[in-house]
Amino acid sequence: MEYSYLRSISFVLMCAAVLGGPWFFGAWETIWFWPFVVALFGALGGYALRLLNKKQMRPVSLPASAVWALGFYGAFLAYAALRVLTAGVVMDAERSFLLFVTPALIFVMVLHFFTSGQLRLLQWMSMVSLSGIAAYGILNHIFAGSSHVLWMPGYPGYFLAEHRATGTYYCPNHFSGVMEILFGLALAVLLTPGVRPRMRLGAFVSSALAVMAILMSKSRGGEVTLALVFFVGVILGTRHWPARARWGLRGSLLLFGVLAILAVLSFGRPYVERFREFSRWESVIGSSRAQMALGAIRAWRSAPVFGIGPGMHQNVWAHFAASPDGSRAAARWPKYPNNHFHSYEVHSDWLQLGEEYGWVGLVLFAGAMALGAIVLFKEWNAPRNQDSSATVLGTLLAGLAMAVHSLFDFNLQMPGTVWLLAFVVALPWAVCFRQYGPGGRDREPESSAGPSC
Repeated sequence: MEYSYLRSISFVLMCAAVLGGPWFFGAWETIWFWPFVVALFGALGGYALRLLNKKQMRPVSLPASAVWALGFYGAFLAYAALRVLTAGVVMDAERSFLLFVTPALIFVMVLHFFTSGQLRLLQWMSMVSLSGIAAYGILNHIFAGSSHVLWMPGYPGYFLAEHRATGTYYCPNHFSGVMEILFGLALAVLLTPGVRPRMRLGAFVSSALAVMAILMSKSRGGEVTLALVFFVGVILGTRHWPARARWGLRGSLLLFGVLAILAVLSFGRPYVERFREFSRWESVIGSSRAQMALGAIRAWRSAPVFGIGPGMHQNVWAHFAASPDGSRAAARWPKYPNNHFHSYEVHSDWLQLGEEYGWVGLVLFAGAMALGAIVLFKEWNAPRNQDSSATVLGTLLAGLAMAVHSLFDFNLQMPGTVWLLAFVVALPWAVCFRQYGPGGRDREPESSAGPSC
């Protein structure tokens, strides 16, 4: 088989996960999760066959900070693999581990394997796909009240009691999460100078769809994240504009953002009421989400350094979820029992990471993410990479959105969202760190003894 066919087949298989995962309920259910995982490992097979046939990968030149970021993530994966071997429930541990391994596979293949043309194609296909998800979610909510998620019935608590849009996800918060990625990518294109008018128009449509979808989802975390990404994007995205235009654009956009928030607070009663539910501390601490978090903290304290084990939260939640003020001997119920909700996830990705992997895992993972963000920020600010400014800034804004919203929800437990985000993060690394031949074209590697880096 020709090497080009290997790359094309691998590209199609990776596209299936990156583009298809968010469409099929975020690949949350087992019936969708495993086929996409198999597709990603099939894509990796094409990559491996190319290496076995002694074909070089596309060479990259990484700065020291990038090497440190990859080193931290590699150390986290090695640590996570060891923790999987000692997990109490193997199937849950494997799924948790794959949520960290499969993004790494996407990252490596994007960095080394695919052509620039393929990556550009997937970049714009992902924008179109996310815009399609937004349009579907909006129309499904307007005409059907989000009573169904694709062909499946939705959860009545969301579409009947709260009238919230869910898009292709069962949960409106997860629908909001993937829309925040779209908004960050589109905002970066809108604010980058020198972008072609056609691209800017497409980005405007995508950003408008993303904002409408987030508002219709009525996600509190999504709305806070949307505002934060907008203000950070305006400050960063106008940095490369001429001084006079920069300050005028910043002032007008920031004023627009403030007026939009005031309009929502004044006329958006359904949105404001959801925030007013937590107007008193008793309402906050008594909410199921707060009790999930407190239960996770109690579980974390039982094994602070190494955690309770990958994927083990849903297996031990009942033991830790009830508040500790109950007493069997005194026949006293706890103030906050655990008999009215079930917690598959903590509703905080960062807290669940610490609970399941301990301080060791949290430090390694957070260190890799922080170093990676620093690497991209330096590259975005470097004059030599101004042509890739929109790509890098879009990744920074999308990453910011996920980092913030993951404090309050579990978007990164949704495989489809994770795979999409992995491509979004890997793309600027390929753009900035690949070595190109004459004319800026991909250098087609010759046969050699092995990969060049």
